[in-house]
Amino acid sequence: DETTTTASTTDPSTSDASTTTDPTTTEATMTTAGPGGTESSSDSDATDPTDTTTDPTTDTTTDPTTDTAGETDSETDAPVCGDGVVEGLEECDDGNDDDADDCLSDCTNASCGDGVVWAGNEECDDGEQNADNAACTSQCVAAVCGDSLVWEGNEECDDGNDVPQDGCENNCTITLPPSCQPPENYIVCDQSL
Repeated sequence: DETTTTASTTDPSTSDASTTTDPTTTEATMTTAGPGGTESSSDSDATDPTDTTTDPTTDTTTDPTTDTAGETDSETDAPVCGDGVVEGLEECDDGNDDDADDCLSDCTNASCGDGVVWAGNEECDDGEQNADNAACTSQCVAAVCGDSLVWEGNEECDDGNDVPQDGCENNCTITLPPSCQPPENYIVCDQSL
């Protein structure tokens, strides 16, 4: 006995919403003979549906952060503060954001009056408030009794010495010799009286 079987299928394949492929027809014929007979099969117009599909997740965009190392355009390359290279109008560039060192994070040299205490070089720095009659002097040194500068509101006097009873005591207060009147009532000061 000989049996012939013919099968036909239609497979509509799509790859994504915008791309479709034509339906594929696959026809297979198989002939089987009885005992001791021959067996044959054939495919006509058989197409593997994976040969015509498109991966819908294919990315055809370009990366906006493409590395262009080695390419330079001198008109557009502006100095970058913090890169460790002194360029353009930078006074310094130590590559860090530590304002306590000799180069500030804005690439200017640390100096007295910039409002930032320069470690190891300044005791204080009140910026524009630094003054010789203030808590932080114009030299970025903390005002103290005995520095010859009168710290307004905290010292009555400061003669810069440690000689007692010379009119300005060692604690920066005014003391008058016993025979003198306070300064607002000075008329005559005569120690011989």
